[in-house]
Amino acid sequence: MPFLFQVIDLNALKQGNPPWQDSVWYFRTYGMGYDFRHDLLSQIKVALCKLATNHPDDFANVAQKPLQQSKFETAQYLLICAYAANGKYFVNDAVEYLCEQPERLKTGYSSGAGNAHVAKPRLLVAKQLLPNTWVWSVVLSVKV
Repeated sequence: MPFLFQVIDLNALKQGNPPWQDSVWYFRTYGMGYDFRHDLLSQIKVALCKLATNHPDDFANVAQKPLQQSKFETAQYLLICAYAANGKYFVNDAVEYLCEQPERLKTGYSSGAGNAHVAKPRLLVAKQLLPNTWVWSVVLSVKV
């Protein structure tokens, strides 16, 4: 995690209010990456998702707080992906995190048309794990 945060911080595009983007991972595609930096982020995401899925208490103790407290959009993306990977366990944390700053619902992949909101469906995958939970109606009703 320290390496990730150092790379993001050194390449930060601090324009306006957080969450800020960085010049390394400002453009994310779903699936195969185009180069080393995309592959690196993809593997960090896979590792965090596996940790959240297979060892949720360890994820909560090691990675959750630094990702939550980060003012960078890439960290926000990784946290949301990890929450979605284990929606049953992290549903309350995910809802609280998203409702705290509704702009976070825009975090996602880039579609190539300048639209960075493509990953919102990723959160809907977690919704499928808890189809009758009232919290999802709250999250999905938030206007961004």
